[in-house]
Amino acid sequence: NITVQPATQPSGPVRIRFYFTDSVAKSLLAATGCTGCGKPGDPYELGITQYTGPVAEENGTLNDNAIGAYTFHLPDTVAIIPYDNGYYAEYTVNSFSEFWLSKASIAPAATNTCATDTITYTAASSGSTYQWQEDSGSGFVNMTNTANFIGVTTNIVKLAGLPTSYTGRKYRCLVNGVPGNPVTLRFTKIWSGGTNTDWSNVNNWGCGSLPDEFTDVLIPAGLTNYPLVGFNAAVRLLRVSAGATVNVSTGIVLDIKGQ
Repeated sequence: NITVQPATQPSGPVRIRFYFTDSVAKSLLAATGCTGCGKPGDPYELGITQYTGPVAEENGTLNDNAIGAYTFHLPDTVAIIPYDNGYYAEYTVNSFSEFWLSKASIAPAATNTCATDTITYTAASSGSTYQWQEDSGSGFVNMTNTANFIGVTTNIVKLAGLPTSYTGRKYRCLVNGVPGNPVTLRFTKIWSGGTNTDWSNVNNWGCGSLPDEFTDVLIPAGLTNYPLVGFNAAVRLLRVSAGATVNVSTGIVLDIKGQ
């Protein structure tokens, strides 16, 4: 993958050339880390998955892509050209962000991340020693095993029953003393509208509870009931899919904190 973060986004369509070596192509064709991903037979079958979100989430990892949007550039719109000791993929975009070589879209399915969940993170590499660290805003410090943090000296750490106020905390693993890429904890609730249009009805939400100021909210398309906010409410971020709506009653404030 590559990430392009310019000082100024383009005002119109631009062409990108994404260079990758033959060894990278062979590694991708032989990869086994994503059982649900479509696997190309050769580099010429590749398209591009583009993720556009907050700058902090455009960082070369899929793990913390929480509230942005995915776009898949089909293989027939991506030219794969042999070049030097590899290839380049050339395609047109309207904005720069995070780009992944893939046969099909690798956008994960939207899921609720609830305060009652056990959230699992896995070290990106193998080693003989592991130490998970947490950054609550003052820098990374070593974690210790508690009722909420399990397996802090193994390759897999579990975060159990954390409050939503922990949103924004970062976690990383030292593998043989070398820090891996951090992931940022986010809590997500997806509107289902399963009962009616009432924002304050917990039965319309994933997790069985209302979103709060620390929660990212997703309103998907294709539903019968869309939310009507009838009392003052707050969320961290709000993403409304194309074709979906959110209505706010007169005199009511829906505060989008964005922190």
